[in-house]
Amino acid sequence: MSGFRAALARATARSRAELQAAGRRRGQPSDLGRRLSHSGAAPARPSFGIAFDIDGVILRGRSPIGGSPQAIRRLYSEDGTLKIPFLFLTNGGGVPEHKRALELSELLGVNISPAQVVHGHSPYRELVNRFENDLIIAVGKGEPATVMIDYGFRKVLSIDEYSSYFKDIDPLAPFKKWIVQQADNKNMKSEKVHPSYDVFEERVKGVFVLSDPVDWGRDLQVLCDILSTGGLPGSGRGDQPPLYFASDDLEYQAAFPSERLGMGAFRIALESIFNQLDPLGHLFLQGLAYLEERIMIHSILLIWSLILLRMPLTVYWKRSVYSDSVTIALNIQVSMLPSLLFGTYRVPPLFCPGNLEQLLAGV
Repeated sequence: MSGFRAALARATARSRAELQAAGRRRGQPSDLGRRLSHSGAAPARPSFGIAFDIDGVILRGRSPIGGSPQAIRRLYSEDGTLKIPFLFLTNGGGVPEHKRALELSELLGVNISPAQVVHGHSPYRELVNRFENDLIIAVGKGEPATVMIDYGFRKVLSIDEYSSYFKDIDPLAPFKKWIVQQADNKNMKSEKVHPSYDVFEERVKGVFVLSDPVDWGRDLQVLCDILSTGGLPGSGRGDQPPLYFASDDLEYQAAFPSERLGMGAFRIALESIFNQLDPLGHLFLQGLAYLEERIMIHSILLIWSLILLRMPLTVYWKRSVYSDSVTIALNIQVSMLPSLLFGTYRVPPLFCPGNLEQLLAGV
């Protein structure tokens, strides 16, 4: 992603401070930490952890690939305890982390903890204090509003629900036979008032894109309405409320043989349309570098907690192992964080056991 180098530089200083603080105050081991230990004499602790991408590496659609179930099981002892700490770091999302953990557990045949799942939108938790009592819109497939409510936001509407309150906001809705109208969404404006607030009076204070939007045409129209009017479609022009994207990936690997357009493509479309509608304005995206930084800190701290803060730590980040038959891996020596590179590079990786056609061979 763009901005990752700068984000990592910031994450370096902050993660070191947070790690030192965690080391000073740590007491009882976490649930994952206990899974790394036996009741008897403590075995040698691993000096590294692994962060796996999901789409195109572990799964293609909902189907495991590359021997991924067998590879993941190699990270566990016969008694089910964790030998090698690992996590899943993915830009995908749209569902709560505990649901993704359950899904991965079923597909891979091992017990995955929610703490081992880091979605692109996981850092949104950091923004609860800012938007806790504000009306916000959650965009994307799955259950975006449920995710945000689980994070602690109190006034959340999915863009599906929000759009349904405004008659004729989507002029193409009558032609979308696949849309199922909510039973309580009638034509009368008086009946379209949310139980706890009036969407026709309260302005949207933030827009959060969590996953790939389903109805691009409607969502582009409604977001342009929200962003150009200060958060109240149909009113006069106003200051743009903050807009956050959980990912800026142009494409991603799904079940189809070739890659599919991702959130980055939707961002490009939204930005292009918005700027054409308002040549004197400019769509302002919030927090891409900030969220990248928080993902880095979160992931590094999680791996550290898994190995009980033992120095040094090496993280092998397996990403897009199958694309173009190129193995892309990242070797992170946490004890040498100032000299790190982070990202996805089409160059010889720092750690490369060979061109891996199967994830199982790499693990």
